[in-house]
Amino acid sequence: MADQFDNSPLIKSIFRDSSERMEFFHKKLESEGVLRGIIGPRDVDILWERHIFNSAALLPYIKAAAGQVSKKGGSGKKAAVGDIGSGGGFPGIVLASTLPDISFFLIEPMERRCEWLSEVIDELDLVNTQVVRARTEELISYKKAVNGVSGAQYRGDRKQKRNPGCRLKRNGKNSYNRNQDFIGNPKLDHNHEAVFKQELAWGQEPVWDREPAPNREPAWNQGLARSQKPDRSREAASEQDNGSSFDSFKRENPHFMGFDIVTCRAVAPMSKLSGMALPLLKRHGELIALKGKSAQSELNKAEKEMKKNYAVSWKVEEASVAEGLEPTHVVTVVVR
Repeated sequence: MADQFDNSPLIKSIFRDSSERMEFFHKKLESEGVLRGIIGPRDVDILWERHIFNSAALLPYIKAAAGQVSKKGGSGKKAAVGDIGSGGGFPGIVLASTLPDISFFLIEPMERRCEWLSEVIDELDLVNTQVVRARTEELISYKKAVNGVSGAQYRGDRKQKRNPGCRLKRNGKNSYNRNQDFIGNPKLDHNHEAVFKQELAWGQEPVWDREPAPNREPAWNQGLARSQKPDRSREAASEQDNGSSFDSFKRENPHFMGFDIVTCRAVAPMSKLSGMALPLLKRHGELIALKGKSAQSELNKAEKEMKKNYAVSWKVEEASVAEGLEPTHVVTVVVR
């Protein structure tokens, strides 16, 4: 049985210039998705409405949030979106295909799904998209290690903490360097030797800018790095994604401060999702998640957990993709 939305004018209406990409994505899912364990057998005939159109409900929300990032950071500032639990590419592939001016990082721990995502990225020529094979816990730990603090995220309204990894060696004794800026550059007296003991996951010593130029934007605010498009044949994709894509991400983003936006679809209830997604956000970042009809109930139950992870506002909206399609629900959570 064919999908009722095959060749529908809705495809062009919703995806515009990226409609051909979405049609190719649909065909790939239809022909390979079940065999490779990406979708269930019952989903083959309802791919457009259940998965692709449903993911498209996030488009105006992601676009608006990314616009705010560009407005605050300047016209050259490119928003970075982390799609956690990307799976078969929902919503990450759908969003990345339609929003080429935004960087997308598809976070997925399973090898076979990472291989699938890498193939799709290559075949759709999505140069704004990168697969990161990792669990959210690994990314959160990496973000903490880079920041040099034990909390989920540094906040300006909390008491500043010195970086415990920096010690000043003086007369054979270790002491805190009193000229150490918070997660910044050590202003060292030339007679003293700085001993940095940060254990960075990628095995590199931290590099500090001794005298940052005035009005220069810090490296971690210049957007997440995106390596040049790699060779993503099946063999190359397997070699890259078998645990090494996270290492590559760390090498390319040594000052990782989090994503501007985190998105997801059908990952976990809000009480659990809050601890997975909110710590991955930059300051004033936003979680934009697709949810079902129980979204408001989930938010009510998760209020304590959201506040614990620095959420300052949250809401649920009913999102309609097009006339005749069942609306979905979008949860947005902003952190301070």
